[in-house]
Amino acid sequence: MAIFNGKNWTIADFLPFKYVEIWDTFWGDVLAEMGLRAAAVGNSLVATSATNDVPIGTGAKTLTVQAGKGFAPNMTVVCTDAASSANAMTGSVTSYDGATGVLVIQVPAGGVTGGGTPASWKIGISGATGPQGPSFTGGALISWLLTYAGVDASNLGLRIGEATSGFYRSGAGVIGFVANTVEVFRTASSGVITFLRAARSTPVALTDAATIAWDLNAGNYYTITLGAAGGASRTLAMPTNAVAGQSGRIICAQDNNGNRALNYAAGLKWPGGVVGALSTTPNAIDVLYYYVHNPATHIQLSLNKDFK
Repeated sequence: MAIFNGKNWTIADFLPFKYVEIWDTFWGDVLAEMGLRAAAVGNSLVATSATNDVPIGTGAKTLTVQAGKGFAPNMTVVCTDAASSANAMTGSVTSYDGATGVLVIQVPAGGVTGGGTPASWKIGISGATGPQGPSFTGGALISWLLTYAGVDASNLGLRIGEATSGFYRSGAGVIGFVANTVEVFRTASSGVITFLRAARSTPVALTDAATIAWDLNAGNYYTITLGAAGGASRTLAMPTNAVAGQSGRIICAQDNNGNRALNYAAGLKWPGGVVGALSTTPNAIDVLYYYVHNPATHIQLSLNKDFK
């Protein structure tokens, strides 16, 4: 009937009542035979090579291994430096000569780790090389962006670039940001943000002209020196990129000559409708405060004059 584990089993072994005597032995031989055959398949797909003039790299690579192996075209194999597993190349089998043992593989980009020209090799089947993963300017993913079970400012949950900078989550909706061990801000479960360090805005210099343009995407605080470029009188335009709720101030300085007047676009509104007039003495400094109520039609202004 069949040979299992070296024993020839026949129909006679399974005649009525006799099979009861050999049942355990039979299945023991079947399982042993399965193990032997599995081992044979595995052994047919591993090999060694003494080829010592093939450098690790991409492209076609030819190694001489043992004859009679089970390598077949399109099978993925990994060829590893027998002296160091850090040096290896993974590719697909182009051809294998079972009589001579000549194995040719094609190594794609991304199929190489390490380098060098090994004196001997270990070859075995492998999975195909996957697509290249993302990279980060700050460094490798394993050292630049790391996750931990963070619960407070000294035990971060998401580290960025270094162990002492990143984010932590201590509860539902409670997230903090830490820079070099210093907690900068923290959210509450309601979404409210508490800043634990100063929030600074660099003043944006505006250009004096007949019409003064300002972009609220650029900042919250602005400076301008009124001079010859705008003539005796100029107009402050409606800002671009205004969003309701934004506020800030504009520091207005007279030049050495003074007497530079400032007019205002129609959407810039004043308390009681009374338009503020700037100081006109040379080098005088006034402060315009603004608040965006309606970005298109209503930006509130107030004026404090002649700071000395």
